[in-house]
Amino acid sequence: MIFGGDVRKGVAGKKRGWSASRPRVLSDVVGKPQIMSLCKRYGKAKRILELGCGVDGFAYAMASFAKSVDAVDSSPERIRIASMVSCGNIRYHRADMRRLPLNDGSIDLCVSNLTVNNIKPDELPGFYNEVARVLSRRGRFVLLIPHPFYVPWAKFNDTSWSVKGGDYCGSRGKLFVGKLKTLDGRVIGIRMYHSLLEDHSQAQREAGLVCWMKEMPITGAISGKYHLYKGNEGLMPYIVMDGMKVRV
Repeated sequence: MIFGGDVRKGVAGKKRGWSASRPRVLSDVVGKPQIMSLCKRYGKAKRILELGCGVDGFAYAMASFAKSVDAVDSSPERIRIASMVSCGNIRYHRADMRRLPLNDGSIDLCVSNLTVNNIKPDELPGFYNEVARVLSRRGRFVLLIPHPFYVPWAKFNDTSWSVKGGDYCGSRGKLFVGKLKTLDGRVIGIRMYHSLLEDHSQAQREAGLVCWMKEMPITGAISGKYHLYKGNEGLMPYIVMDGMKVRV
């Protein structure tokens, strides 16, 4: 999982739920707050699915306004830790997000924070077909992905990659592995497959999905508040995908 949380610190985060007021990594400051805002807009009293839930407490936070939350992760350790927190309307599943253990049309909103980048570009059509399958008529999806024009090419203060070089088109399908500095001084491992925006848009169209994309920049206000990101103003680490099912 790219820009993922530390499993050992997951229980505390789960008990309180994710909050932008307790940031640990860059996506907690820019990206996830926008995703949560969309979840509240589309997901009140709805059936929500989180793909790659991890242990950051995002599913727990959504449970406060959703009808139900199904949280999926392929890691047995993350699912074990996440399920330690009792909440009546959350169900945790150890599963591959390309083969979901859910019925057709059973989900109103599908959410993912920096997990789709674990999928190779040639596997995106199958992934989006699965998202479309479980979504209800006119169901929504909101996804946070690394910006492929900036990541891993731009020099972010908090990120270092073991694989150097490459370009937007020529590195399609390449696995990048690196390290991420957290705001509390820790270092965690990150990874991503490089996909093109065209890979996503084509796979979405073929699955009967439509999507709007919005770039998420590091602003002067962010770099002023968090010294780790000083000098990175204007760089865009993430894209928010805001979409819906249009074909039944």
